[in-house]
Amino acid sequence: MPQRHHPLLIAGLILLQTTSWVLVPYFTLPNAPLDVIEGAVWGRQFELGYHKGPPLFAWALGLGLQLLPGSMLPALLLSQFSLGLAYWAVWRVARRLYGDDDALIVLLLMTTIYFYGFPSPEFNPIILQMAFSAIAGSFFYTALRDDRLRDWVIVGIAAGLGLLTRYSTAMYLVAMAVFVLLQPQARLCLKRPGPYLAAVITLLIMLPHLYWLQNHNFVSFAYVDQRAGFSRGWNRVLLPVHFIGSQFLALLPPLVLLLIGLGARSEPVVTAPRDNRFEKWFVIAIALGPVLLVVMLALIMGRTPRAMWGAPLWIFATLLVPLLFSDKLSATGRRWVARAWPVMFLLPLALYASAMVVGPQVMNRNKRVHFPGQELARTVTDTWRRETGQPLRFVAGQMWLTGNVVFYSSDRPQSFTAASRIAAPWIDNARLRQCGAMLLWPIALDEDEIPHNLAAAFPDARLLPPLVLKPPPNALQHLPFRFGWAIAQPAPGAAACPERR
Repeated sequence: MPQRHHPLLIAGLILLQTTSWVLVPYFTLPNAPLDVIEGAVWGRQFELGYHKGPPLFAWALGLGLQLLPGSMLPALLLSQFSLGLAYWAVWRVARRLYGDDDALIVLLLMTTIYFYGFPSPEFNPIILQMAFSAIAGSFFYTALRDDRLRDWVIVGIAAGLGLLTRYSTAMYLVAMAVFVLLQPQARLCLKRPGPYLAAVITLLIMLPHLYWLQNHNFVSFAYVDQRAGFSRGWNRVLLPVHFIGSQFLALLPPLVLLLIGLGARSEPVVTAPRDNRFEKWFVIAIALGPVLLVVMLALIMGRTPRAMWGAPLWIFATLLVPLLFSDKLSATGRRWVARAWPVMFLLPLALYASAMVVGPQVMNRNKRVHFPGQELARTVTDTWRRETGQPLRFVAGQMWLTGNVVFYSSDRPQSFTAASRIAAPWIDNARLRQCGAMLLWPIALDEDEIPHNLAAAFPDARLLPPLVLKPPPNALQHLPFRFGWAIAQPAPGAAACPERR
């Protein structure tokens, strides 16, 4: 294929991949997923940090929902835009390393990694981090090779925004730093201002969040530590092995494509020998360095990462293919990879749509997203308005329930999650007393008690009869959803409570 056609082909490939993963979920996803619900709750107020992590994910989703409240479209577009940027950044460095034909193979294989397909409609910090990690790694390579200050500036911005999205971006930054220290040619950059400028930019971007962390007792660090858990005895080794196994399964689709290409070899592959030690060690460092660091930390500290946490670690993984197999993957093999790719592209889309539409009937259980979030929000909002004559400004209780009301309610209330000041430190006590709140919690049977945490925060709340809602379409219809709810009335004589700006 003529080289002038490659950029257009790559643009079309990225557009096809990202557009498909917007449209299919948009028409089949019955309810916003958990991470989107949490992001909507946090994004209702632009804080410098949240109890589960840094703020950029919530800011991005919050801005999107300002434009299209109650719609999954902002989350889907943000998710696929993030992945599109990651695809472009990886292709950019692959083209520089290997040329157009091998860069196309790198991108075809990358798009079939499990993490970048089936889970991608659930926009979250992991997906947003992929864009910034990919851009930082891509421009890090050209900064080292071309010694351009603007590339170092982009590295600093991407690194800072990545850390402002998710702390594990540091795994890429450490891998890059180790490469600079150990590789002689890369080490020459330390004699020039570029790396130091990038570090200063990264620090400046992070300073507001670091200030927030200090003022909030590093609460988000404690959350990450708690989520990772602590492994003892043989589990200290077995759980990291389990993590590696889960990552292998996520990489199985591109491995199958690669085997198809290698098995179709029909003519000798001639490659010109060249001294590429710098490129070889760069690819190894950027493709494998982050995941090796994660596994090493898990073994040393006993903190085991969850399977999905590995998603951003494989952004540059397919750069290893031309490095390892350039003399084995023939032109015929490359064509077979391209021909087999549509199957790997369509299969996850079909499985995703099936899981949303007929999955509950096939598996005899509902997924979390088979939930009547819109009906819950409508019922809660209408009942509140009927009982108080005022718009709903606060809803308190479990994140999943209150978050669905925040996401779908036309009144756009704030969530006082679990009535906890740690989870929702922005709640204004005076305004909460003035405006009142709707309390929500899940129940298994017709329970008649308000949970202790909610009762302590709202001692005068009035219990309502249990709320029972029918499952949404495509969910198992014989399993109704039951909720407890109560009204904490607005302060007597208080004027209508205005929306928070």
